[in-house]
Amino acid sequence: MYPHRFRCTAAITRRFFASKSNKKKPPSVHSSNKKASPSLILSSEPKLIKSPPLFYNNIQLSSEQTFRDSQFNLHNKNDDSLYSLEEAKDLYRPDLHLPSAPHSWEGYEPATPLSDVITALIGVTGRPISVAEFMRMALTHPEYGYYTHGKTMTEGDEFDRDDHSDAKEDYVIGGDFITAPEISQIFGECLGVWYYTQWVQQGKPDEWQWLECGPGKGTLTADFLRFARLDEAFRKSCRAVHLIEASPVLRQKQQETLQACQPKISFVFHQSTEQSTESNDAIHVYWHNTWQQFRETTSSRCTFAVCQEFLDALPVYAFEKTKHGYWRERLVDVAVRDECLQDDDDWPQLAAIEAPHGAKKTRFRLVLAPEATPALKTLLKTDEQGYRRSGDIASITAKADKDIPSGSVVEVSPESIFMAQDLAQTIQSMGGAALIIDYGQVGTTDTIRGFTQHRQVPFLSQPGQVDVTADVDFGALCHAIPDQAHGPVGQGEFLMRMGLQERVVQLLERDDVTDEQAEDIYQSMVRLASPEEMGTKYKVMGIVPTGDETPPGF
Repeated sequence: MYPHRFRCTAAITRRFFASKSNKKKPPSVHSSNKKASPSLILSSEPKLIKSPPLFYNNIQLSSEQTFRDSQFNLHNKNDDSLYSLEEAKDLYRPDLHLPSAPHSWEGYEPATPLSDVITALIGVTGRPISVAEFMRMALTHPEYGYYTHGKTMTEGDEFDRDDHSDAKEDYVIGGDFITAPEISQIFGECLGVWYYTQWVQQGKPDEWQWLECGPGKGTLTADFLRFARLDEAFRKSCRAVHLIEASPVLRQKQQETLQACQPKISFVFHQSTEQSTESNDAIHVYWHNTWQQFRETTSSRCTFAVCQEFLDALPVYAFEKTKHGYWRERLVDVAVRDECLQDDDDWPQLAAIEAPHGAKKTRFRLVLAPEATPALKTLLKTDEQGYRRSGDIASITAKADKDIPSGSVVEVSPESIFMAQDLAQTIQSMGGAALIIDYGQVGTTDTIRGFTQHRQVPFLSQPGQVDVTADVDFGALCHAIPDQAHGPVGQGEFLMRMGLQERVVQLLERDDVTDEQAEDIYQSMVRLASPEEMGTKYKVMGIVPTGDETPPGF
């Protein structure tokens, strides 16, 4: 029993809100080992460059632009030196293709299978790769990617929601990262309240389907379906669950999680994307490798979707304003020997990303493109020299561009924009609602970083072995779907509006709650909602059909 239970249940609320005002201001969640980049001051910590007026009016580009090709590759399509990864690896000869690279690599990090592949590609093609290309390969390379080869679910990486006292800053635990659903099932219950209100508002459709992008271990989906059982009509109208997940290892874990957490719900699992006859007494679970596979195979029924810490892993392009006033794209190149370093106007080199004290250097470095790349001209709408086109509707004024200090960095994630637009289109045509939950802000700055084994590392470190992420620019997402987007609001504010406080008090009032369990429940609320934890660093954005009233929480 919990004899004192803070004397009254309201005491836990007072304790929570007191902690919000009395704690010191914490260091930024994105504390970086990179040199801080100045930017246009539009908010406090971090300083941001506001996204919508800076570089696009509508990211849905015209058909003549090769923006939505399979690789989102905005480099020169006519470059005859482009090879496939397999061809590059077979053709690569270090002395021939990269004579200025270190010979012994002494003092550098050990090579990984993927770093060898990327090095060969850069050497054979004779050009660096974009940050987006590097990020895409590091996370989703078919053989060596962080998310595809099982690195995220190795033995011993299990996380117990009832024993998380060792959680580190930025919620790195067990493997490399911990997400909100792993902290407490209350998170999924609060989201369930929001989706339930949308189901009621849209007339309680007889059939709906659940969609989660990047479901991790399947914890959030399991918690949501458990919540759905509170209303029999709501649960029975759920006909299918769709999970966008390419990793076979994680698919297996997701199946185990659903089977273990939902003994009273019958599931039928489909590892392929082929549709089959769905019985009325079971929820059919489908896996899809990509969003496009989901759209091509799913039925046209009301869809409730969530992207929880999914967009942060989508590739971003990075651009930097030079001391000359023009913009250049950041590219990833192979490290070179000190005597081979050059720093001139034809190939300006970025300041090296310093490794933590005592750590070895990365095998890759950041450089600036010597000229305006297709990605720069398309996304930042620059001219051939890399200057902003002041006459463009989507651009800021020439004076405002001049006010942006040199060294400022802008990150653009086309795939995140497309994801938001596709979700909005799906909800508009099928009905339903979606939530995008991630760490980020309204605006853009220098945020790409890596995480591995409880610590932050340079994002160029050991590709394939490190989780690479970037802040989500919610301003860009809202700008892409202005008629359907709501928010963003801080995660803590959203969860409180969805009943987090009331649910915590309800749990504490149970007679079977022990002192230890009560403290765990309280600490879960703090982690999820406190500004010093995830409450403001993580944002929530809602998507509903055009014309619907503002949904609760926003």
